[in-house]
Amino acid sequence: MSAGKKLLVSLGVLIASFALIRVNGWFALPALIAFILAIMYSIDFAWELREIERPTGLQRLLRLLMSVPMALFAMTVTLVGLSIAVWVIYNTFFERLPQYTGGFLTFGIAPAMILVGLGWLVSLFRRKSDDGPNNSLKRTDQSLRD
Repeated sequence: MSAGKKLLVSLGVLIASFALIRVNGWFALPALIAFILAIMYSIDFAWELREIERPTGLQRLLRLLMSVPMALFAMTVTLVGLSIAVWVIYNTFFERLPQYTGGFLTFGIAPAMILVGLGWLVSLFRRKSDDGPNNSLKRTDQSLRD
């Protein structure tokens, strides 16, 4: 099953669960699971749209609409990581505030958040090139056969 179909199924379950919560509160559990799956399948669907060689106008529009939330999430992750890093640097070198309970340069997860956010932003806007590793390996393999 493709990511688009999985996304539609998870969104259908999400809507049905929200409608059935009035009947029984336990329908909030499938709604929560469907919400998490919808986020994961939407990311997968956006990557599938990016892999299309010659997209139609509707596919380009869907690709743009799917990449906007991903870019916002990547920017948010990057900004949160940067704010943690700035907070630690300020409290280490300038003035130690009473709210700060960390030690000397204890960045925690901030560097990982910055790298993941920037990596995701770069990969969202990178164009697919013909000189990728798979194509160069194919050309090398063909030249060895000749």
